Amino acid sequence: MYYKTELEDYVETLYKKLGLTWNDGPLLQEVADRINIEIYRSPLHSQALRINGRMQINLNINLETYEDQWETFGHELHHALTDVGNQALFPFPLRELHERKAQNFALHFCIPTFKLERLKWPEGNAVPLIAERFRVTLPFASKRLDQYRNRIIQSQIDDQIYVAEPAPPTYDISKKSEETQRIMMQLKAQLNRKGEQLEFKSLL
Repeated sequence: MYYKTELEDYVETLYKKLGLTWNDGPLLQEVADRINIEIYRSPLHSQALRINGRMQINLNINLETYEDQWETFGHELHHALTDVGNQALFPFPLRELHERKAQNFALHFCIPTFKLERLKWPEGNAVPLIAERFRVTLPFASKRLDQYRNRIIQSQIDDQIYVAEPAPPTYDISKKSEETQRIMMQLKAQLNRKGEQLEFKSLL
């Protein structure tokens, strides 16, 4: 059984709230419009900014293909939705953490799990199919596919561990010393007089 992460659930919910389907064609501008984010193209590095209360994402003009723009938009969208303030002013460790989270978000947002689950997988290499279907670059598709497969393997391992876990041992008072049995029976009798019950297994 595949166990989805909070991020996977969040991305699926976000797409549903936006009312977007993958039949809408290129989604970049459509997503930006529905979240009320302005898209700019300039020589400046790609970044998400909040100016006068309005969120803006600048996509560097050197990002010529839609695939590069879409992947970068997914990255900057994470900053737009979660981060507050100028990333350049953050301490380096915190900035690095935000960047890793943004990259992971981009992988899930541009190639969401709920769509991967519905794909008809080819017998051979699936990377070209994913790259074409989700309009991303081949390296991006390869990284996401590896991530998805690793999650499937981990879920299978978790299931096997759960099935293989032995049942907790029962508390067999007859195997205890005579003194232990005497004390336990005395305690049980005292609790019975108070209208309470003693379950030996609860003492493990």
